[in-house]
Amino acid sequence: MRVRGPDPRGVTPSIRDLGAALRAGRQDLVGIPTLSPPHEGAGRDLAQRALSADVAALAFATGPAWGGSLAGMRAASEGLPATPILLLDPVVSEGQVLEGRLAGADAVTLPVAFLDKAELRRLAQAARSTLMTPVFLVRTPEEWERARDADSKFLLAALPSGDLAETAELLSRLPVRVPACVWANGLDTPRALASLAGRADGALLGLGFPVDAWPEVAVVEARP
Repeated sequence: MRVRGPDPRGVTPSIRDLGAALRAGRQDLVGIPTLSPPHEGAGRDLAQRALSADVAALAFATGPAWGGSLAGMRAASEGLPATPILLLDPVVSEGQVLEGRLAGADAVTLPVAFLDKAELRRLAQAARSTLMTPVFLVRTPEEWERARDADSKFLLAALPSGDLAETAELLSRLPVRVPACVWANGLDTPRALASLAGRADGALLGLGFPVDAWPEVAVVEARP
């Protein structure tokens, strides 16, 4: 039996721009809370907290490994009129692009390591056709080269090791003209965020980052 994907006729264009929410140019660092609400009630609660903290953007992990849900992201999206949402789950099909948009995402994550040039271009175009931002996930300078060949205009530099020195080294090799966010273990304190100010445009806060500290890292100024 053939499994039908999301109906594209129900997809509306995004009106929240992730790139515009960041202060591109590596001048300041925008802290982006990472959330995984398991249900709609949790999503609505987190949306209210995000509004109170005046955060510029949010990232949502909806997969089973994170304990999140698309329903939770959708509920949060409905309560955030101007705050763009990045779907952090790796997207490898056009159906996932549509599914993410139907659940309120304004940007999707394309894992460069698992997609060839043609696939990256096709999925990026699918995202842009609904005015979403395709975010290219890179872990090495070589993956950045592949992302550039696929016309990447937004990067997410992922360093699972949590080595902030290694993270800074990768960021130094990425062009300033392309907005870049960081996703690395260890970004769970304001001090850790401050160490990357001036090196990236944004950073995904760890799932354990205290909600009460969101206002403190909504924008971290780069120091001379």
